[in-house]
Amino acid sequence: MKELNGLIAAEKITSSFPGADIIILTGFNSKTYRHEAEKAGASAYLLKKDLYELKNIAKNKC
Repeated sequence: MKELNGLIAAEKITSSFPGADIIILTGFNSKTYRHEAEKAGASAYLLKKDLYELKNIAKNKC
């Protein structure tokens, strides 16, 4: 994203909609980024290479 990254977007969304389920879809496979995503309010963290799992995550969260 150009002016906003996924972590900031997740923080803004969860602050306005505390019940929102946020799925971070990223190419970054690092414990630090995953931890930051959790702090930002993400319900799930998915690597782009594992995109096929999105259906299962959405099924369990919705």
